Amino acid sequence: MIIAFPHKPGKGGPGSFQIRFEKYLKEHGWQVTYPEDKIKPDVVMVVGGTKKLWWLAKMKFKGIPVVHRLAGLNWLHKHKKFTPKKYFYAESSNLILKIIRSIFASHIVYQSEFVREWWTKKGWFTSAASTIIYNGVDLDIFSPTKSDATKISLLCVEGNIDYTPYAIDLLNYLHDELVEKGDYESLIVYGGFEKPENQFKLNPKIEYKGKVSAGEIHKVYKDAVYLSLDINAACPNTVIEALASGIPIIRYDTGALKELVGENSGIIADYGSNIWQVSTLNFKNLSNAAIEGLTDQIIFKHNARNRAKAMFDINMVFKQYEVILKETRN
Repeated sequence: MIIAFPHKPGKGGPGSFQIRFEKYLKEHGWQVTYPEDKIKPDVVMVVGGTKKLWWLAKMKFKGIPVVHRLAGLNWLHKHKKFTPKKYFYAESSNLILKIIRSIFASHIVYQSEFVREWWTKKGWFTSAASTIIYNGVDLDIFSPTKSDATKISLLCVEGNIDYTPYAIDLLNYLHDELVEKGDYESLIVYGGFEKPENQFKLNPKIEYKGKVSAGEIHKVYKDAVYLSLDINAACPNTVIEALASGIPIIRYDTGALKELVGENSGIIADYGSNIWQVSTLNFKNLSNAAIEGLTDQIIFKHNARNRAKAMFDINMVFKQYEVILKETRN
């Protein structure tokens, strides 16, 4: 079968997914093409959004089905200080996603139940069938590591740490409450900053490691309890990678985190206010959750790895996508 993507893989999470998925498809006998190849495909797949709406319209006119993989909508630009250019980009991206989902998609793949509910409430009407397929992880690369460490660190890995408005204040608070008081050995933070000056607002005693490459990230998930800072995340890869590495998750009850982590692979904390308004949150709730996570860490670690095996094996995930592509074509 021939599959067409509207463009070659880009950067970020969607690009990383498309690179891996294209490789899987080629290994399983698919021909991967793009509009410039001028080859009529059996099915089209859109990963996130694309500006090539006219090309999608031509594919739809020819009767070629379109599978649309969706995360959430842009929304934080309405609650943070965005430049007019970034604000316009966020709004126009949402518009493009709504058009593809409502007008062109034959089948929609949502990254979580949270995402499907979000789009049902905020998106335009669509009659397309839908499926939930979580993101996947290579269980051979991300796996538990044996260690003789006697103390546990609190680990945070984010693309941009200050993307979440309260992140820096929260990290400083947790360091004072958990590391200074001896519950954790250290607070280790990986990631970049949207505003470089925000790096210097971190407590200097926090072990800030900077950005970590995709090829090295599996090495950082060890001897730790994982702290997620995401707000209303669709299906964060770092959480899934931590679970596969046998690391329990500490997080607020926000986005898809509850359905990803479940009840036995970590501790969930009440946000304490309206998450959609990015209101003042309860730092103490997360601090208490982090302490509770230490108590049952051995059980949580075992459950985390088993949950990753059952739900997030990348080979299983790609097979689910392949089934949908074939069924949609037929």
